[in-house]
Amino acid sequence: MNVTVVNVIKFLVIAICLLFLVFVIWKLYRDNIDAQDAVSWPPVIAKCPDYWVYSDDGKCHGGNGQVMDPLTGEMTQEQLVAKCEEVKTAGIPWEGVDTLC
Repeated sequence: MNVTVVNVIKFLVIAICLLFLVFVIWKLYRDNIDAQDAVSWPPVIAKCPDYWVYSDDGKCHGGNGQVMDPLTGEMTQEQLVAKCEEVKTAGIPWEGVDTLC
């Protein structure tokens, strides 16, 4: 092979690596900026337990035919603890609720 062809190939490989590195740095920077904007506090607790559906009848429906009242409006700590005990005894996972009791 000719020496100039080898130099061109080296230059192209280095240029592609640098472009890839710039892209990765830009992507990490952009994702970090978006993640900071998306964080809200306090976190919102879902109306229904995990994998349950809120229906038009105003109730939460589980996949196995179970029905439960949803969390609505402002709940006191005592009401949340009572709901925690209810889901714990039923064995229903509910992120943000099932760790309160």
